Formats: sequence, C-alpha cells, structure tokens
Amino acid sequence: MRKYFVIFMFIILMAVTIQSVNAQDKIVISIGCDQGPSESIVYVAAKAMADELERLGNGRIEVKLYDAAVLGDVKDMIEQVKIGSLDIQMAVFPNVAVLFPELGFFSLSYLFESFDHNFKVLRDPVIMDKLKDVVIKNNQGIMLLAATCTGCRNVYNNKRSVITVDDMRGLKMRVMTNPIEAKVWSSFEAMPTAMPVHEVYSAMQTGVIDAAESTIPAITYESFYEVAPYISRTQHQFAIGGLFMNEKKYNSLPDDIQKIVDEAASNAAVVGLELNKGLEEKYIMILLDKPGVTINAVNKTGFINRVKPIQNEVAKEFGMEEILDLIKKEAE
Repeated sequence: MRKYFVIFMFIILMAVTIQSVNAQDKIVISIGCDQGPSESIVYVAAKAMADELERLGNGRIEVKLYDAAVLGDVKDMIEQVKIGSLDIQMAVFPNVAVLFPELGFFSLSYLFESFDHNFKVLRDPVIMDKLKDVVIKNNQGIMLLAATCTGCRNVYNNKRSVITVDDMRGLKMRVMTNPIEAKVWSSFEAMPTAMPVHEVYSAMQTGVIDAAESTIPAITYESFYEVAPYISRTQHQFAIGGLFMNEKKYNSLPDDIQKIVDEAASNAAVVGLELNKGLEEKYIMILLDKPGVTINAVNKTGFINRVKPIQNEVAKEFGMEEILDLIKKEAE
C-alpha cells in the first residue's frame, strides 16, 4: 500500500514540477493603450495584437493588456516602453513625436486621397521599412512593429456647411497642440486654437470655438454633433497609429518568438485597416438619424492646393521627402 502511495505522490510531484517549469518558460508580454474597450482603432489594434500573440504563441506567451490609460496617458506609456517597464504600446504617430519628431510629418492634411490609398501605403514593405528606420535611428530603444490607420478626420462646426475651402474663413477652429496643425488650418484661413479634446464640447457651447475636427465615430459617440451639427466630409487626415516595442525586450526573445511578434503585429494592423472604412459608414448612418444634423460632401481641390506647399516644406524640415514621394506614387 505504501508503495502505491509513494508512486502516487511521485506522479503528483512530477506534474507540479512540469507545470512549474511550463509557467517559468512562458514569456510574458505587456501591451498598453489609452483607449478602453470600444470600436476605437487604437483599442481594437492593441486587443488584436494581444489575441494574435496568444493564438500564435500556442501557450508559450502570456499577454497582459493594460487598456483605458490605466498606465497613464500616451506620453507616459511611451516613456515606459523606452525604459522597458512596458513592452508594447499602440499609439497615434503625432502623439509620440516628442521621441520621434519625424512622425509629426503625419499631422499634415491631404497626404492620402482615400482609405484605399492609405491602406496601400501602410502595406507597402518598402515604406514600412523606411518608417521603421525612422524610429530606430532616433536611438530611443524603441522599434516600430507595424502601423495601421486609426481613422479619417473631418470638420464639424456650428456655423455653416463647409463645402469649399473658402467656407473655413474666419472659423475659430480647435486644433491639436501641434505647430503643423496650426500652420495647416491657418492656410485654410481658419483661426486655430489649441485645446485638449475634453474641453471641445463646452467650448462649442460657450462660443470659444466654432469648429473642430475628428473621426466620424468620435463625433458620434462623444456627442459633438449636439453642439456642432454641420459635419463636412473633408477627409483631410487619415491618422496613423503604430505598435511600438521596447527594442531590448524584442532582441531578448528567441528567434521563433520574434517571428510570432512580427506576424501578430502585421495581423493586428490589418484588422485596424479593414475595420476603418466600414466603421465610418456605420456612424454616418447613425448621424443621419440625429435631428438637426447636416452632413455634406466637400470640394477638396482648394484645400489640397493650399496645403501642398506646406507638405513640401514640412517634408524637407523632417527629412521625409522620400517618404512623401513614395506616398504620392502609391496614389497613381
């Protein structure tokens, strides 16, 4: 009887030992983003990255997803990626331009003609390699794994429909805190005012601003249409976000796990790209049912003509002339 008990205990101990070894062997990867569970592409891409890592890792990777800014805002998290306390962050390019100034180039309007043009650019391996080089050469200990479109931005205001660039004249326009944004909207003869997005609704109510710009989904779920019912499909900016990873963490991974990280990032980027177009049309239909809301098409020619010289100027300033040329070629 004792013999069987000893054998039983040996089997239990072996099982515990194997389980412990497996737990020790499991690679933990942390991912952060500033958006909570929603249809926000920033969240969707971060969640897709987490899901793909676990799927492709087949039990070898444990992912910890920190969403809804629980680790701080975008700037806090990119610093955490830099020092290695966070492994991966999903963030919009201009929001991390403090570490990678060249990415501020993507604040420019009318770099992309359409969702399809944007998708072609972000799936072009030559362009993506050049963007990855831009990040690496800043020597921040961070690498770019993949990039996706996080949405298409449009003008909304409480004065009038914006149909041509002349309709922007004199509008007090909320812009992001970015000198490129101010330069662009000044060229459209608007009066740019930088302010945090959480102040926009009340600023519209009190007349501090007349206009702002955002994605169609954000205009809808943030209820901006209530205080600014004129929504014009300027489609001036197709925002780009990236999956940024601590370089030392990546290099410490076994080769096969590195390949899994690369594939997971690429797959997550595709999820974001494919969701975007349908998401905009979905929320357009929701807005059309809102009382008092006017949605109009826009003649973009005047906007594009005014911003072209600024595109060339900013590309030269940031050393992004080649990337600007490649983006234009993808539209041909």
